[in-house]
Amino acid sequence: MPETTVAPPPSAAPRKTGGITVKTNGDRKNVPFQKGMTVADSVKAAGFTVRWRTKYFVNQKEVRSSETLKDGDEVTVVPRKGNG
Repeated sequence: MPETTVAPPPSAAPRKTGGITVKTNGDRKNVPFQKGMTVADSVKAAGFTVRWRTKYFVNQKEVRSSETLKDGDEVTVVPRKGNG
């Protein structure tokens, strides 16, 4: 019987490297990783404009904009809902 190769499940797939993925409002951009890069740096490099009432997530964990990133991280920018 011939051997069959099976791809690993998505959760076991290796992390993507080669930059930072920045997502917001359905838009996604990849920016080159630089050592010491912060969440704020990556958002600026992606060309997204944010307001002070913004939440940031790195790999689905809420963080501050000053959080230092690692190559392959995924940044999600979520505007907070205002009162009124």
